[in-house]
Amino acid sequence: LYQERKFKEAAEAARTAIKTSESKGAGAPEALMKMVYSAEHEAGNAAGEKAAVEALVARFPKPEYWNALLINAQKTIKGPKVPLDIYRIMMAAGVMQKTEEYMDMAQLSIQAGVPAEAERVIQKGQAAKLLMEGPQKDRHVRLQNMALAQVKEKDAGLAQQETDAKAAATGDLDVALGEVFWSKGQYDKAVDAIQRGIKKGVKDKDDANLRLGVVYLSAGKRNRSEEHTSELQSRLH
Repeated sequence: LYQERKFKEAAEAARTAIKTSESKGAGAPEALMKMVYSAEHEAGNAAGEKAAVEALVARFPKPEYWNALLINAQKTIKGPKVPLDIYRIMMAAGVMQKTEEYMDMAQLSIQAGVPAEAERVIQKGQAAKLLMEGPQKDRHVRLQNMALAQVKEKDAGLAQQETDAKAAATGDLDVALGEVFWSKGQYDKAVDAIQRGIKKGVKDKDDANLRLGVVYLSAGKRNRSEEHTSELQSRLH
C-alpha cells in the first residue's frame, strides 16, 4: 500500500498490525510505528503525523524521533515561551546539533531573565565544540560576556526581586523569581517561590504548574513533577 502511494490505507493497515502485535503481548514494533508516522506525513495528515511521532518518542526515545517531534512543535505550537522551552527539551533529549541552536537558546535565556541558564548553554556549546571556535568565535565571546554581565546584574538585584515578589498581590513575580532560582540550581528556593505564586493566583496557572514540574524534574523528583503536570497533560491530549 505504501509503495502504491496509498498512504492513508498504509497507515490504517500498520495500526491494525500494531494492535495485533500488542494483543499478543509483543508490544508495538518500531518498524510499524515508523511506517504509521511516514505514511501520515506523506498523506499530509498533520494530526496523525503528530500523534505517530509522539508515540514513537514515548516507546523508542531516539534522537531522530525527538528531532522530528520538536521540528513539528516548532511549526505548530505558538506562544512567547515556546521557542525557549523547545530548546530546553532539545538539550535534555540530546538533539542540539547546530551552533545557531546554542546561540539562539542562550539569547532567549537572557531575554527571559535567566542568564545563568544562558551561561550554562554556552558552556555546553563549547564542550560540544560548536562555540568558541571557528570564524564566529568573536560573536560567541560577546554573547558569553553579555551572559556573565547579566548574571552579575541579576545576582546583585536578586534580594530586591525576592522582596518585590513576596510583596506583590498576585503571584506572577513569584513564578518568575522561581525560574531564576531554578536556572541557578537552587531548586528548593524555586519550589517555594513558584508554590507561593500559585497560591496567590497567577495569569496562567497551567504554565506555573509546568514551571514547578520542571523544577521538580531537575531536582530528580520525577513523581512530584508528574503530580503537577499530569492534569495539564490529560487536557492537552
